[in-house]
Amino acid sequence: MKKIALVLMLLCAVTIRAQQVPSGSKWYNGSVIYDATTLAGGKIEMNAMAEGEELGFLLVPMAEKGTYRVTESPKGYLMEFNEVTTARLRQKDGWDVLCFYDANKQLLSAMQKTSQDDAQKMNVAQLLQQVMGQYSMNGQEVTINWEVFTVGGVTKPFKVETFNGLALNVITVKDSGTALDGTWEVEFTKPGLKLHQINYSEGAFMWDRTGKSLNLIESVPSVGRFFFASTTLLNGPLGRYDKSLLRLMRNAIMARHGYTFQSADLKQYFGAEPWYHPAASNSEVKLSFIEELNVELIKHQEAQ
Repeated sequence: MKKIALVLMLLCAVTIRAQQVPSGSKWYNGSVIYDATTLAGGKIEMNAMAEGEELGFLLVPMAEKGTYRVTESPKGYLMEFNEVTTARLRQKDGWDVLCFYDANKQLLSAMQKTSQDDAQKMNVAQLLQQVMGQYSMNGQEVTINWEVFTVGGVTKPFKVETFNGLALNVITVKDSGTALDGTWEVEFTKPGLKLHQINYSEGAFMWDRTGKSLNLIESVPSVGRFFFASTTLLNGPLGRYDKSLLRLMRNAIMARHGYTFQSADLKQYFGAEPWYHPAASNSEVKLSFIEELNVELIKHQEAQ
C-alpha cells in the first residue's frame, strides 16, 4: 500500500509540474518571444524585447493549478496587456498554450510554447501559412508554397518583407519573368488574395501603391478557404482581416466538422463547397483544441 501511495504521489507531482509554466521556457505571442523565469513563491517573470524596448509582466500562482493572476513586472517593464486579469496554462494535443482572459473570462490573447529563438521567423511563417495555396490568376494557375511560387510553369522564390522583426503584408518577387515581378501588398479577400503593386518612397519612408493589382482566386475545392485556421494558433495575424472575413473564417472552422448553419448567407456559401458535409446534428460537431482557441480569438477580434 505504501508503494502504491508513493507512486500516486509521484504521479501527482509530475502532473502539477506539467501544469506550471517551466522556468527557462519560451513563449510566442504572435509577434515576440517571451522568456519565463521562476521567482520566489512560484511566481513567473515573463520578459521580451520589442524594437529595443523591454516588455514584461508577472504571473502570480492562484489556487487552481496552472492558473495565474497577471500583474506588472517588478522591474517596471512595459506591459502589453490592458484588460487581462488572469492567465491559464492549457495543454492538449501536443500544444502548450498560455491563455489570457479578462474579468469576464473571455479569451483575449494566447502564447504558444516554442523552442524557437527567432520571432521574425515565426512571424514570417504565420504569414506564409495564410498565403500558401493554389490560385487562378487571369486564367493561369498560380501555386504559392513556402517562399516559392509557380506560375506558367516557372518556379521562383519570393521574399516576405519585415520591419523591426515583424512580417509585413508585403512580398517581393525579383526577375522571375512573370506577372508577379515586383513588390506587392497582400490583401486577404473572400475568394483569395488581392496583390497591390507598391514602390518604396525613400523620402516618406513608406510604401505607395502604383495602381496595378492582381486578383488570385483560390482554386482548391477539396480544401477551401481558411484551412490554416484549423492547423495553427491564430495569436498574431487576425488584424489582417476585416470583420466580414473574420466571421467567415470562424464559421469555416465549424463547417469543416459539419456544423449546420441558420444564416442564409453561410448556408449558401458553405453549401457550395464540395468539402462541406453537414452533420446529422450540431451536437456531433467536435472541434480540436486549437480550433476551439481560434474560434474564441476570432470572436474577440470581431468585437474590436
